[in-house]
Amino acid sequence: MRASDRRVVVFFGSLGSGKTEAALNYALWLARTEPVRLVDLDLVTPLFRSRDAEGALRRRGVMVAGPPPELWLADLPVLPAQVRAALAPPGPVVLDVGGGEAGSRVMGCLAAFLVPGEYEAWFVVNPYRPFTRTPGGIASSLRAMERAAGFSATGLVSNPHLGAETRVEEVLSGHRVVREAASEVGLAIRFLCVTRDRALEVARSGVGDPVFPLTRFMKAPWERSAEAQEG
Repeated sequence: MRASDRRVVVFFGSLGSGKTEAALNYALWLARTEPVRLVDLDLVTPLFRSRDAEGALRRRGVMVAGPPPELWLADLPVLPAQVRAALAPPGPVVLDVGGGEAGSRVMGCLAAFLVPGEYEAWFVVNPYRPFTRTPGGIASSLRAMERAAGFSATGLVSNPHLGAETRVEEVLSGHRVVREAASEVGLAIRFLCVTRDRALEVARSGVGDPVFPLTRFMKAPWERSAEAQEG
């Protein structure tokens, strides 16, 4: 897999697309060679947010920035000062934007702080979610979120999964749908997300796109409770 040659990469997508997992794993991948800032602008989904993994990310060279707690569940008409500072050069920046059209509207606030030619916007697709099951559905969802955001995607991230027990066959089948959508919208697939235990098998299948192994950080409260009890 090759890193973006742009300093800032924005991850956005439909609710349940897995964009937060993709964003923080990408940030950690970049942090192998230099410090990275991860800006959490997800004000839509309270259960799965990058800032919930802040401790683990910070220990591995990723600084997490975002709005203060009092704005976590509020609309964001302007970017707080700490978010604007995190976007400033130098160094790579990864942005995790809230899911769906409501989350994408936050991206409109970014326009004045992102220099054209210095950023990419990657649309994360899980073809097993309700509105992105077909190439046409993916294209429609992408266009709706681009309108809400006020700028266009520059690539797709394929993230076909049905949860923790996703089989290789389901990854490959879902990825074929995303590839068809990529042709329909005229965008390249940056990489295919696969959990680490399935990544090698998927890569050997000849999927035709870079395979990006994911470590799963985002877990529901009931999963965290179960792990605590087991520990």
